[in-house]
Amino acid sequence: MKYTLLAAGLMASTAVSADAFVDSEFALDRPAPEAKPEVQEPEVEAYQRTRYNREFIFAGAWTNLEGDTHLSSELGGAMAPNWDRDFEIDLSARFEHDIPLLPNVKVSYYSFDDESGYGMDNVVPGYNYLSNEADVYELSAYYRVFNGEWFRFDLGASFRSFEGRFNWNDGHRWDHGSYSEQFVAPYVASYFYVPHTNVNLYLEYNGIGGDSSYSDFSAGVAYRMNPDSAFRITLFGGYRAIEAELTDMSGYVGAELDSLEYDFNGMFAGLQLAF
Repeated sequence: MKYTLLAAGLMASTAVSADAFVDSEFALDRPAPEAKPEVQEPEVEAYQRTRYNREFIFAGAWTNLEGDTHLSSELGGAMAPNWDRDFEIDLSARFEHDIPLLPNVKVSYYSFDDESGYGMDNVVPGYNYLSNEADVYELSAYYRVFNGEWFRFDLGASFRSFEGRFNWNDGHRWDHGSYSEQFVAPYVASYFYVPHTNVNLYLEYNGIGGDSSYSDFSAGVAYRMNPDSAFRITLFGGYRAIEAELTDMSGYVGAELDSLEYDFNGMFAGLQLAF
């Protein structure tokens, strides 16, 4: 037993001596461990770091779309009146954020008016004037599927509602009617940021096929005027094509319309505010 205790004491003494040597002044001669270099974040422009961090984005576009509105009616068959078109402003607002599970949201509105003028009797028997006023509302929810340094891809779904009104005149009285049709369709958008500039190119599409269908395609270029500011202004413009065929015209009581087709395309320009 004595020998066992003595051996344990020697081992403990040896361990204490070793620790003491490590902590003694002789250990100061050892070279200090090399400090790990700090990882520097690559230099990225301010607008890239904050590009889509929580933003409210408002945009207004002025459009100049050309095309036709075709009607199909039990009274006059297929018709393509000589419309005088007044296409109004296109407004949209977005809320974009970096919360992973919640989608980004976009709401938009545009409207257009069509007037055939007088002399419609040869197209729709008994009527000599026709006008069509349409309002289009859209709500889109989408996710940033890919958001790289110079490229972004969004994917989601859109709810779109067409709300329209017709006015007919037979020379003696007015006849009025309205129509409404709704769609749920895929929403896709992509953005390419030109390196080391304030310019980006973008494509946007949503639409769906079927008996009633629509498609809305835009391609444009945008220029950020003050990317480092908390309140950013962007100029944008490009090309837009809208096609729609509405077959649910049961709400219209005037001329018993069967279907209505829109086919517009042309240039647009606008202003965007983000903060």
